[in-house]
Amino acid sequence: MSRSLLPKISIDKQKQPPYTHAPVKAMSDRGVPAFNAPGANVNAVKELVIAGMLLAARNLRGAMEFVSALDPADPGMEKKVENGKKNYTGFELTGHSLGVIGLGKIGCLVADAAIKNVGNIGQMRPEAILLNFSRDGVVNVKAVLAALEVKKLSCYVCDFPSPEVNRHPQVIALPHLGASTGEAEENCAVMVADQLHDYLEHGNVLNAVNFPAVILPRESNYRLAIANANVLNMLGQISTVMAKASLNIHNMINKSKGEVAYTLVDVDSQVPQQVVDLIAAIPGVLAVRYLPLGPWTEG
Repeated sequence: MSRSLLPKISIDKQKQPPYTHAPVKAMSDRGVPAFNAPGANVNAVKELVIAGMLLAARNLRGAMEFVSALDPADPGMEKKVENGKKNYTGFELTGHSLGVIGLGKIGCLVADAAIKNVGNIGQMRPEAILLNFSRDGVVNVKAVLAALEVKKLSCYVCDFPSPEVNRHPQVIALPHLGASTGEAEENCAVMVADQLHDYLEHGNVLNAVNFPAVILPRESNYRLAIANANVLNMLGQISTVMAKASLNIHNMINKSKGEVAYTLVDVDSQVPQQVVDLIAAIPGVLAVRYLPLGPWTEG
């Protein structure tokens, strides 16, 4: 996204961190929230984790590579299949222990009732299977490769290919497929569209990576949404401008997140453009929006 477009937009969306596609700092400086869609892809990732467990437990990658290498024109193909399948004997998941490191939404869905405490690789059972569908950096790849070499681990399954693990015979590396389903994309789009609608019409902010969560039920047709630097006396200056314009504050909420603060103010009468301009001119105010329900007629 080009920085030059920022004054013309009011939203950017990304399903999950890290938020590398959005210039979050530049957006914050302009009072623009960057929304994400947490939870939109949890089922997709959960199912992929379970698939990874099955791939490793049943030696499916090696088995598929073995079959792919057979010559379909070979009249002895069927016999070779029967003779070769013994090399890919696996095990069933039932009766085995599942250790889950991190009990976020995905971890809880995968773990169900089979949760065990797991420490570092050295404390894991011999020939354990390690799966990483969280973040590439949370696993020490060198330690994993060393554990595979001495059979401390029997297999490493991850959603983050890297030069170190690519083509390793005991590694199943997927091309970051965790959220790559049509359902997850649709869930993300619907969630962000709903958040955007609520933000544009009512000023409410939910699931923004750079703004605090601020929700204020409507109690008036006349509302101001103000983003400002999180510094002293901002509310006092804003309230003073409104008081001088004889605007009665019906309800107000103010929260901050890091360097950004956000305020929603419901008043009992229409807000003149001059008041909006005066608030916008206060040093530290990043953005002001007037959000009346119905036509905006200057008072």
